Amino acid sequence: MEKKNKNLSLKLATIVVAVLLWSYVMSEVNPIISKEFKNITVNYLNVQSLERQGLVIMSPESAKVNVVITGKKKEVDNVLASNIYAEVDLAGYGEGQVRAPISVKILNSTADVSITKISPQEVLFTLEKTITKEITITPETIGEMAEKYVVGDIVSEPETIIIRGPRSWVNEVDKAVATVDVTNKTKDFTDTVPIKLLNIEGEEVVGVEKEPSFAKLTVPILQIKELPIELIIEGDAPENTSITNILLNPSTVQVKGYEQDLNSLENIKTKPVDINQLLEANEIEVELDLPEGIELVDPTTKVSMSYTFEEITEKIIEIKVSEMEILNLSENLKLDDESLEKSVKVTVRGLKNILDEINKDDLIPTIDINNLDEGTHEVIPAWPTVDNVVISKVDPETIFINLITN
Repeated sequence: MEKKNKNLSLKLATIVVAVLLWSYVMSEVNPIISKEFKNITVNYLNVQSLERQGLVIMSPESAKVNVVITGKKKEVDNVLASNIYAEVDLAGYGEGQVRAPISVKILNSTADVSITKISPQEVLFTLEKTITKEITITPETIGEMAEKYVVGDIVSEPETIIIRGPRSWVNEVDKAVATVDVTNKTKDFTDTVPIKLLNIEGEEVVGVEKEPSFAKLTVPILQIKELPIELIIEGDAPENTSITNILLNPSTVQVKGYEQDLNSLENIKTKPVDINQLLEANEIEVELDLPEGIELVDPTTKVSMSYTFEEITEKIIEIKVSEMEILNLSENLKLDDESLEKSVKVTVRGLKNILDEINKDDLIPTIDINNLDEGTHEVIPAWPTVDNVVISKVDPETIFINLITN
């Protein structure tokens, strides 16, 4: 009996030792460890469901995740980075910023390990609607023109294009530009050029589809000519007034057109200005009446007219015959004293400031008595011409003079 008990004790001791040895080996030779796999690519699932909703992923273009697995060393060592598979399911999301959880699996491995950490656990997506927009093509030029030539209104075919892309990118487009080189051009020409989409800063917007991507530009080449401006005024000035000191600023203007149209032009007329408009101010803006086919080189050119209204008045000057110039008087004849004392009143009309400067010496007439003999004769004085002054009345118009012998 004692022998049996002794054998049992030995067996139990052996088992305990074996368990302890196994535990030691397992803990020291094949311990439980953790391992981190960094920068595992996250796969995007159901992207096509976004496309069916007209959505696109703005960011991130791609995502990475760090994964930690835990298990027995031998098991963990059997897991490679290629066995780690991460994904996000994008089905069911709408426009805006959304957070999608990351799911991680271990593929193609029988290793008995567990996933103990995923970092980050979700991806922050920005989703936007895809929109289309029609935009007008803006023709632009580069290069230096030949002297006295300028580009006319360029015609684009087509006139507009359709752009398509994420809402924010499409809305960033300020204009669609088709640029053509006009270096030393002197005749009309056509060219097919690519279309660029630019933002308000003039930078190209990429990632937006455009249809079509080229434009055919018809480029008219016009000549330049500088012409004086002719003022056209309608109506009459108020009674006893006149418009003076008229100045146009600028007095000339550069226009563009085809040579045959420019050759027939000597000036550019203004559109008729109603004189009543001039009573309200001493300077106004006037419009140019451009002939068909003629345009301003600088379409922003403004023409102003300044002027003065001045009073028109009359002045009476009395001149004696003795003060008049007698022509062709025979040496043996003379005017008697009564004739010399006769006088004529001449009425002159003009601007007040001019009449104030007019005196008798400016209006001395002549009397031609050629071939007149002794006796009484009726003569008509010849009055001089004075700038900006009109002789409105002479009283009397004729004079009776008496020629006597010396």
